[in-house]
Amino acid sequence: MGYERDRGGARDRGYNSRWDKAAATFKQRHPHCLGCKALGKLVSTEVVDHVVPHRGDQTKFWNTALWQPSCRYHHDVVKPKLERLYEQGEAKLTDLW
Repeated sequence: MGYERDRGGARDRGYNSRWDKAAATFKQRHPHCLGCKALGKLVSTEVVDHVVPHRGDQTKFWNTALWQPSCRYHHDVVKPKLERLYEQGEAKLTDLW
């Protein structure tokens, strides 16, 4: 996995002050985790998740139509499992939402 090894730090990948402002605005407009909402729970959004892994592609990175509100658990535990299934062709794009 060259991308994972070579991806650099967060600031190198675009998570800069522009991202901080955009993410804060998104979290304000989407205050609850989408995954938790699907389970009937209201948990605050902690992370703005890129539905489709952008892999450094700035067009995908800034495509707000492919951002979703997420709690830390759904972003850090559930989403990586879904992304692996997606990359293996065992999950569809809609499964990443």
